[in-house]
Amino acid sequence: MTHTESAIKVYFTKDYSRFTSITGNRKLNRSKVREIVNDILNGTDLLRYCPILVIEKDNKLYMVDGQHRYAAAIEVGSKVWYILAEQFTLLQIAKANSNMEHWKTKDYFNLYMLQDNRNYSILYNYMQKTNFPFSCALLLLSEGILGKNLGLRQNKNSIFKKGEFKVQYEGKADMFWEIIESFKGFTGFNSRSFIIAIEVLLLENNMVFKDLIEKFNNNGPENFKKAGSPEEYITSLTQLYNQ
Repeated sequence: MTHTESAIKVYFTKDYSRFTSITGNRKLNRSKVREIVNDILNGTDLLRYCPILVIEKDNKLYMVDGQHRYAAAIEVGSKVWYILAEQFTLLQIAKANSNMEHWKTKDYFNLYMLQDNRNYSILYNYMQKTNFPFSCALLLLSEGILGKNLGLRQNKNSIFKKGEFKVQYEGKADMFWEIIESFKGFTGFNSRSFIIAIEVLLLENNMVFKDLIEKFNNNGPENFKKAGSPEEYITSLTQLYNQ
């Protein structure tokens, strides 16, 4: 039987400090680590045959896949076997979304911000500033509107995971935040339902928002009741405006 040799090289080291997680503070599954450790201690050490995947940047090795194998190697004092992933390889992995099925939003942020993707940095900073729900921030920056269409939100979420998210309406999103911030005395002011309600009222263009905000604050933001849907908020705000 003949075999074709791969051009991909596998490296190893016992310098554990060279590695860092690309996925922030995502918790390890300790039982999974223990299972790998037990296999190694019982004579089945497959670490060299299953190297972890890393990207090298700023003299650090960021782990894309294989955190549990890395943790197990540390516990038994073994070498860490790893493969250096090129940028295009990382994007292919993210798009395939096979090894990343359990990734959370922050994991994708870390992946693409590590690659200096300005769009993802803008989105991340906007969310930090506004504390808006992810779906709201995503749509405001990319579409300029929130969009109540579930299909639109799902499509944008898929684009975000693939690394193809683009900021198109940063200025408009900032102006919308300034309006929402005027209601910050109310604890639910940055909830998805309240944000959608404000957008609907803005689009209807039959309110003087300066007057609405003044009445809202004069009435006492702490007295404004939380609601479970945008429609309920629209009704409450309209009634307040018409007083």
